[in-house]
Amino acid sequence: MNDSFLKKIIRNSDDISIEDYFSFLQKVIENKADKSEVIAFVAALSAKPLRVKDLVYFVRFIESVSPPKEILNSNQAINIVGTGGGIATFNISTTSAFIASAAGAKVLKSGSYRYNSQSGSLDVLTALGLNIHLNLQALEKMLAETGIGFINPNMYSPLLRRLAIAILPLELKDIGGFINTIGPLICPVHVKGQIRGD
Repeated sequence: MNDSFLKKIIRNSDDISIEDYFSFLQKVIENKADKSEVIAFVAALSAKPLRVKDLVYFVRFIESVSPPKEILNSNQAINIVGTGGGIATFNISTTSAFIASAAGAKVLKSGSYRYNSQSGSLDVLTALGLNIHLNLQALEKMLAETGIGFINPNMYSPLLRRLAIAILPLELKDIGGFINTIGPLICPVHVKGQIRGD
């Protein structure tokens, strides 16, 4: 790939097609993109207000390579996810998931380890001794029996891991605003609805 796509991203050009996005992200997921290209891509998207086009193209690519998984009752569940923008020492989205489940809602909680705060969802769940490395069958059983289930982080598209690894040793929290924004839109399990907190 020549650098015209990245130049368009950096310049916030409107002349970017879905084919441009798919071609670049396919290189990333196959580990064929240069580290500098990935850093430029993530940093450029994180440094500006995101356009709907950027979000739609990225989500469509994720759905094309890693379609949301279906489990029993997931079409009745909501996903509650935050973006690490609240109080640094308190995880609001995980607390909200427990409250909503206790009130009778079916909840599938997704999230990550901390990188933008002191307490990511997976940090909280791990500290509570909950098993977050469930397969689909175990997740389905947990949701049916308790009304809440915790999505295994390994269920996410490998693209996200590729992006995160590529920008090391830079801090994701410093240039990863785009990842924070996109994360809640790519729940790896099909759900009825989503509650997103900032």
